[in-house]
Amino acid sequence: MTPTKAAATQAKGIEMIDINKLRRLVQAATPGPWVSHGRYIGTPRHMSYIGEVRDQCGNWSDTEKSRSDAAYIAAANPAVINELLDRLEAAESARRDDYQNWMTALDRNAELLAKLEAAEKERDALRAELETERMRLTACGVVALRRMK
Repeated sequence: MTPTKAAATQAKGIEMIDINKLRRLVQAATPGPWVSHGRYIGTPRHMSYIGEVRDQCGNWSDTEKSRSDAAYIAAANPAVINELLDRLEAAESARRDDYQNWMTALDRNAELLAKLEAAEKERDALRAELETERMRLTACGVVALRRMK
């Protein structure tokens, strides 16, 4: 992420994504997949306990909200986060490659425009030279040469 975009992201209250930190957390966590059962989160085999959702005051509660939070946390298990990080890194790499290709194309375009301008100047100079020679020959009585477009 560019420094400008990073500053704008932080200004919105969104923290930068530390991919390396997330990778370390994923490696240290209980491997997925995870499942939820009510407010509990665990692994599918024998519902091995990973965690339990509490309300904002720290109280145990078995509400629709706590069950939804548990389902969400279970869905965001290490295998899923690892896959998302892989996709993020691949997308960022592709963006860098696309940017580099775009810059290369811009440089090539500038080179070609410079060559075109030089060719147009040379063409104009040759036309002027031809016209001068045509006028000289006409002055000498030679029949006019066919004009070139």
